[in-house]
Amino acid sequence: MEFEALSLILKRLYHKYLIPLFVINNEGHIIIPKNSDWTIDYLKQDYLKLPPKHTVFFYEDQDYFFSSFTCDLSDNNNCQVLVGPCGILGTKSDTFTFHDHDYLAGVHYSKETQPTFVEFVELLYSLLNGQVLSKKQHKWIYRNRRVTAHTETILTNNLYNRRFEDPFLDSFEFEKRYVEAVRRNEPEKIEWLFKKVNYTYNSKLSLNKVENLKYKYSGLITILTRVSVNEGVPVNQAYSLSDSLLQKLQKIHTIAECMAHIKETSLLFMELIHDFPYSETNFLVKDLLNYIDAHIYERITLKDLAESVQKHPTHITAEFKKALGQTVHTYINQKKVAEAKHLLLFTDKSYKEIATLLTFSSQSHFIQIFKQFENLTPLEFKNRHVTTIF
Repeated sequence: MEFEALSLILKRLYHKYLIPLFVINNEGHIIIPKNSDWTIDYLKQDYLKLPPKHTVFFYEDQDYFFSSFTCDLSDNNNCQVLVGPCGILGTKSDTFTFHDHDYLAGVHYSKETQPTFVEFVELLYSLLNGQVLSKKQHKWIYRNRRVTAHTETILTNNLYNRRFEDPFLDSFEFEKRYVEAVRRNEPEKIEWLFKKVNYTYNSKLSLNKVENLKYKYSGLITILTRVSVNEGVPVNQAYSLSDSLLQKLQKIHTIAECMAHIKETSLLFMELIHDFPYSETNFLVKDLLNYIDAHIYERITLKDLAESVQKHPTHITAEFKKALGQTVHTYINQKKVAEAKHLLLFTDKSYKEIATLLTFSSQSHFIQIFKQFENLTPLEFKNRHVTTIF
């Protein structure tokens, strides 16, 4: 491979992965990247020990990974490749200082787990040596190793700490009471729980208090979304609310704003669950309603519905009529007309296009069904209401 092409590839790899890498010739000069002000004296001498051919040295320091191996390039035999610093994921250190400059994590170098760092080095080794690196060629050297950076140690510490906490303060116990209050439409219970919130969720997910609260709040939204669907809210409506609430988090910068947003979320999900007319129906009917809502732009048959819940068509017909007081066919038409009204008022689509979108058999059939529910044709409905809205 041409030297210029190789230099370009390694440059692009750095910009992609943010793991610094250097190719050093046998005279001790950095030849890739060109014009680099990084010199080989910025690291401890042992990092620059030349590994035996076909062996890769991996170093784990207190906060960083490094790696070193040899390769032969055109006009440069027996070069050394130095990879690093790569920050260790989970460590606090966010700067690496050399030549009196601070290099920032996420800007000049990335933080990775040990497996992802090894994968990157294996990629480089294969590229520069033309052969795959095996595990037998790895040699790990540990210096000032920080064991608390590893997940299993953090897990052990968290489990130990939780044994001494008040059960109410545990995330699971709080979430259970909070979700139950939303499900039962008990706003006064929510108020009481929020008085306790400062003592809840003691585990820290972020060093920034606002970010910490946002992470936990995102989890609550996920739980409430699934509870809403289980309570009979159509999937599209539940997840639309969830998405809008999560998007709003980007504009929240204080704990007070975040707490106000969580309260607003509680009320919105209560309203969604308890205003939905079929929240008290059984799970079979809720599954049928969710299927209809998710496939409203498709032709929905009784066979499709029966297959979606793995029940006999006769059984679902009887259960649906008992729960809703109307046939499956009538409900589907009612939902399609409701969707057609939205499209007529808030899009530029003609009633002919809407008839096709909602899979009516013909335009005349669409007009007939629409008039059955609204006592107006689609065109009459649009002319009457669009001027009122705009």
